[in-house]
Order: sequence, then C-alpha cells, then structure tokens
Amino acid sequence: MCHVVGVTPEAPTVEEALGHKKPEETVKIGKKELRESWESLHTAKTDKVEVVFFGCPQVSVSDLGEIARLLEGKKIADGVKLVASAAEEVYTLAQRTGYVDIIEKAGGAIATGICIMGFPYAQLAVPATTGATNSAKAASYQARRGINIQYGNFESCINAAITGKWGG
Repeated sequence: MCHVVGVTPEAPTVEEALGHKKPEETVKIGKKELRESWESLHTAKTDKVEVVFFGCPQVSVSDLGEIARLLEGKKIADGVKLVASAAEEVYTLAQRTGYVDIIEKAGGAIATGICIMGFPYAQLAVPATTGATNSAKAASYQARRGINIQYGNFESCINAAITGKWGG
C-alpha cells in the first residue's frame, strides 16, 4: 500500500504514516528515475498499435467520460481494437450518461467482469502483439506476457486508436 502524506487519511504526516517509527529504507526518486521507469514501460519496437486498453485497475465513470470525450465524432482505425475494462456498476452509469454509446459508435468496447491482464491477444481473429495503455500496472503486466507496449496518457492512447500508430 502507498500512503501519500497529506492525502491518504491515515497519513496526515510522515510520522503518522510510519507509525512514529524510523523508516526501514528511504528511496529518493528524481527526474532520472522517473524517466527510466517511464521508458521501461515502452517495450514496443514499432509505432504500430493493434490494441488500446484501459482499466488496470478497472476504469471509473470519469475515465469513461474522458475516453468518450476524446473519441466523440471519431472512428477507431481499421485493425485496431479499443477495450476498457469496467465494473458492471460503472458500465451501467456510463450507459446512462451516454459514454457507452459514444465509445461504441467510435468502434470501442467496454468489457465487464474481466481483468485486462487476461486480455486474449493471441485469440483475437487477427492475433495482436502490440498494445497501448495509460496504466503503468497494465503496461508492466502485459510486457511480462510478451506484448509490445506503448505507454502514455488518455490522449496519446486514443490518438493511437484513431491512427493505428503511436505518436501518429
């Protein structure tokens, strides 16, 4: 678990977050370490993107709203799949707000009851080997499965879904 001092209710101060004990280890993270971590999540050797996935952990209604906003009036490129994993309750709320219709009209899908970790790349009609995501956790998991990953924010991932290319 990660406590963020001043944000997490159990961690109003560093002392309280540590239970008034001395830290076992202190790790300093600077720009270099952040850059190295970010780069380690980009395992793709090509700019081609076959699958764009969101939801690790599963997406929120707000996330689906952002995806819908970025996709509204646009189409996902031929040969690209866009999938967001959401809880059933989130899906129901997103239907009521119109987000599901916008995402589906653009060619995307919202899956419920699955973890994106189990996404069946090899079982698709056209097996996929390259994906894009905005989730560092998902990027790490999928890279371990041998999927080539592009990692970035919602906008970068949606752009890849529309163009079929990372940075396209």
